[in-house]
Amino acid sequence: MIISGGTFAFAEEDVTESPQVQEIQAVSTVTGQPSDLTESKDSEEQKEQGTGSTSEEGTKNEEQPDDNAASKETGTDGEESPVLNLSFTDVQDTTAYYYHPVYWAVKNGITQGTSDTQFSPDFPCTRAQIVTFLWRKAGTPEPTAASNPFTDISKSDYYFKAVLWAVESGITSGTTDSTFSPDDVCTRAQCVTFLWRAMASPVPQISGAFEDVSSDAYYAKAVGWALENGVTSGISATQFSPEAWCTRAQTMTFFY
Repeated sequence: MIISGGTFAFAEEDVTESPQVQEIQAVSTVTGQPSDLTESKDSEEQKEQGTGSTSEEGTKNEEQPDDNAASKETGTDGEESPVLNLSFTDVQDTTAYYYHPVYWAVKNGITQGTSDTQFSPDFPCTRAQIVTFLWRKAGTPEPTAASNPFTDISKSDYYFKAVLWAVESGITSGTTDSTFSPDDVCTRAQCVTFLWRAMASPVPQISGAFEDVSSDAYYAKAVGWALENGVTSGISATQFSPEAWCTRAQTMTFFY
């Protein structure tokens, strides 16, 4: 699957040690240009674009997936492979910040790998994938919506129920009134915001911790909540990199 901006997407996370320490020490750099997105929910999510550059663990460049890798992730019908692999060749370092989150996510049916032997921790995630991960984490509840408001998703899509559930749960409302943009890459700000809304949007006590998170940004409270609850600690003590693409490893760590 090729995503807007010419990059493929995949993302997930899980962690055992403190996500704060691990995220800062992570060894991946995600570079890219997220597609312009306009979330209509309360006019909060405005157009987002930026370099998407983030250094989680030094200067290792993120691997760019190919068509074959992408097809293995979603399978022939766009759904993730049913293979349950607990020994991915690219998730072997037990000290990696995402090691435990990845296997936790796989064991709990939140995600699988991009192939029988690969998890692809540095691949970015799409909006459809992030919402699907959240839906599975919630126990795959049946949506009550009788109609589909989006022209770019259909009943045959693996993420169909997940998207309808996310919309009726107030987690997202799409990029416009009639589009969800399922294949657009999800940014770190969006991922944290989706998770925060799924937790009923609690009001954080922390604010202004990161220099690159404006107090009036739609994701400001979500980031404050995430920092306060150990979901993330940013890519450094002063930077969160909200516009950077959210990788599979980061996503699973946020959810863990």
